Amino acid sequence: MSGGKLLRGSLSFFYIPSGKDFVANLSVYCFLLVLAGVLHYFTDVPDKIAAFLNPRAPSTSQSLLLLAIGFGLNFIPIFFAIDNYFLNVKQTLRAAVGTTACVCLLYALLWRTFTSGLPQWSTFVSLFHASTWPNVLRVAMSGSLISVVTSFKLAFSGNLEAFDFKDIRRYGVVWKELVRRLETRNSLDAAEHEKMKKATTGILEQLRGGGRMQKSLLRSAASLNDHMAAYWKWYDGVTKPGLNNLVGLAEEVRNNVAEIRKVL
Repeated sequence: MSGGKLLRGSLSFFYIPSGKDFVANLSVYCFLLVLAGVLHYFTDVPDKIAAFLNPRAPSTSQSLLLLAIGFGLNFIPIFFAIDNYFLNVKQTLRAAVGTTACVCLLYALLWRTFTSGLPQWSTFVSLFHASTWPNVLRVAMSGSLISVVTSFKLAFSGNLEAFDFKDIRRYGVVWKELVRRLETRNSLDAAEHEKMKKATTGILEQLRGGGRMQKSLLRSAASLNDHMAAYWKWYDGVTKPGLNNLVGLAEEVRNNVAEIRKVL
């Protein structure tokens, strides 16, 4: 596997914010980290909050259950926050899983800082020793739950510069349905023909628009543009003289259609 392909594969498991969003999130997190360390020295606060989050020192199975619940509650808003910035649900799911794991890990570090204090926050790393993995699980559980209940959230909603795939995905639903009809009936009526033109040209116009696209999507978006352009060249050429010339999908574009379906 080439280095570029490996990098794209790794990036696909995360939503990568813009530089502006990254700085904003990093600033918020640094303030939270310092706040967590400072609050540690109010000795009654950690005990009370620890008792709230972990009232009966849960067993391993209970910690796993709470971690799964916390992960799920973090995953759902992150998924919907980043969904517009990916070409399909599968890509969004993959990115949301990795991003949620990062969020839970960051808040677990906050919890460890809160309970240990700023000078000892680096001991969080030592928890990954095999003999203390139940403690790692509990810290991860607490972090995932704190991320759910805190009003200080890291932002994943993009910004004005982000490339939004919302319209492309809407056009894609129409395009796939019409291609399916074309395959089964070998023809389209006048109304369907107009929808096909609007959906196909709409996708191409959106892809040629500006915006900061996720790096893991650059190749997929370029492939979609190339295959959709080839399909449109064929479709427009066949239907210009009249819809009667349209008799199913030509062999020359079946591969283009298959590749488009992989993305949309």
